[in-house]
Amino acid sequence: QLTDIGNSTIQMAKDLKTSASDILGAVTLYANAKETADSILKKSEAAIMLGNVTGMSGQESAKALQSVMNQFELTQDDLMYISDTIQKVSQNMAYDFSSGIEEIVGGIERSGSVATAAGLDLNEYASMLGLVIEKTGLSGETIGTAYRTILTRITKASKIEGTSDEDISKAETALKAVGV
Repeated sequence: QLTDIGNSTIQMAKDLKTSASDILGAVTLYANAKETADSILKKSEAAIMLGNVTGMSGQESAKALQSVMNQFELTQDDLMYISDTIQKVSQNMAYDFSSGIEEIVGGIERSGSVATAAGLDLNEYASMLGLVIEKTGLSGETIGTAYRTILTRITKASKIEGTSDEDISKAETALKAVGV
């Protein structure tokens, strides 16, 4: 299998106009004994394509996609969808394209699981992050942390890790006071 991966890596690098070392950086994230060479390279393709447009290495973009996938409970079959979604949001921002992608991913890494628990999907949440990042110029991590707090406090967040009963009670009391 190593020979297959090596040969296929070189061909994929030519096809995607990148280096073989970038391909191998992404491949290391997906390589395990249960996978075939073809499935490893197929999963790596979305990361390499994302890396080509952002300047991230193959390994950095693979980790970013993996992180978003985990936050929204998606599967490895959704990697291209994840890449397309964050690229589309960044494209529509009045913001540097590559930086926009990195900021959106940073925000999702901070609060994607809370957004998922609150019922938001990747498209909705990435769009929310992109809009606030664009308007405020704040980092995705800062916006993600803020959204984590907001979503935790306005939802029944008792199942969300890191939420205290006291915070939930305060949020419930405040919302009930204004008729929500």
